Amino acid sequence: MDWTTWLKALGIFLSGSVITFSTLFGLSRWFGDAWLGWLVEKQKAKYATELENIKAKFNQELEHYRATLDRPTFVTRAHFETEFEAYKRVFEGLAEVRLAMTGARPTIELSPPNESLDDRLKRLRGRLDLLTDAHDKTIKIIEHLSPFYPQDIYSKLGECLFVVRGEILDIRTGGDERTFSHGWYVQGKKRLDEFFPKYNAVSEAIRGRIEAMAIIPN
Repeated sequence: MDWTTWLKALGIFLSGSVITFSTLFGLSRWFGDAWLGWLVEKQKAKYATELENIKAKFNQELEHYRATLDRPTFVTRAHFETEFEAYKRVFEGLAEVRLAMTGARPTIELSPPNESLDDRLKRLRGRLDLLTDAHDKTIKIIEHLSPFYPQDIYSKLGECLFVVRGEILDIRTGGDERTFSHGWYVQGKKRLDEFFPKYNAVSEAIRGRIEAMAIIPN
């Protein structure tokens, strides 16, 4: 029963009753107790709502900090930025290798009409030089920056480029009779099928490492 209802009930009672001092005292005491109880209940409801809001906010912040603490590696901002920059440079080089790798001996190749074998070999040597240059450039970047990222990523990079070196060697030692044969193109396709999973493994390892690092608050 709210405050207005209490007042109406009191008015009805007073209008039909003979009031004595003791009755008036009792009524005032009863009325005061009722009003105080109503006020307390109202405040309790208000504070209960505020408490639920505080608890919800606290739980949200707790989940945020728990997610942060679940990360396995805490690093300084300088460390994070240095390692992140190393990954950018390494993967830029690896992306160049990927492009050169897919173009070294494509399964579908458009040749000019009446092109001689020497011309085809010359174009192949040009594509091979692009692959070799991209490989050598990336190897230098990987070695120069190797102190700034974990050993497991370094190993995955090595596995990826090992496949590239196999492709370079196979093209260089193919010989005129074997080069451009059906088996030669099949071997190139197998090499790409071996290269791409290792390339993707490097990408996933770098992405996982970045996500795992948590910067220590200042």
